[in-house]
Amino acid sequence: MMRDFHVNFVTLGRAKGPVRRHLPESVRKRTMIKVKELRFKVSVELDLSATGDAMKSRRRILAALPLLIVSTFIVPAPARAGDGAPFGARDPVVCASTQPPATGAPSPAQVRQYVACGYERMKGSGSLAELYLTENVTVEIGAGRPFEFGDGQGDVDVKLPIYPIRGSLTYYRCYPLNSAHPPGQSCKKVEWPHAAGQCYKTTFGDWKCYMTDTATSQTVAGYYPAPR
Repeated sequence: MMRDFHVNFVTLGRAKGPVRRHLPESVRKRTMIKVKELRFKVSVELDLSATGDAMKSRRRILAALPLLIVSTFIVPAPARAGDGAPFGARDPVVCASTQPPATGAPSPAQVRQYVACGYERMKGSGSLAELYLTENVTVEIGAGRPFEFGDGQGDVDVKLPIYPIRGSLTYYRCYPLNSAHPPGQSCKKVEWPHAAGQCYKTTFGDWKCYMTDTATSQTVAGYYPAPR
């Protein structure tokens, strides 16, 4: 029911003063907007058949949602040259601009680039750092359609078309090289053979393209060389 949001949640809602104060004001505001949108969507979907036990489930779910904060809004630092070196990997892809094309649908090459720029990043630091990379990205672009409630990630220009996309990719999560993760064995690999998502323009005129595979995603056993 909630998979179409394509976001991860962490239960930070119970945290007291110091934790909340360390979140930037913009993050707190956008988080509350997304939680309200999610409460509304869940409420509407559950109301379609909300009788008896379903009503009880609806109340439990809606009561729990304010305890969630959208981790997507906690944005990692921009990629820098050399980020991949501690992992024995290439650096994350960086898009010089995400505004082309000004009109019409992006090309398959642009979509592949924007998908990579959206996913690839380094998170954390030191021995706890992780590097996320994509490889073998394939995409198909569907016909544009009008905006619908639930599209995008909270920053859609609703006046412009939404472009559905589908394809496949290999997703790597890599760890710093050490005795536990020597060269050639520093990454976990996840296959998304039937990924789907969207491309859209934000209110700032930037393209965002993302897709995920919640049905057939497969984590491949073992550890693998980092993409280079």
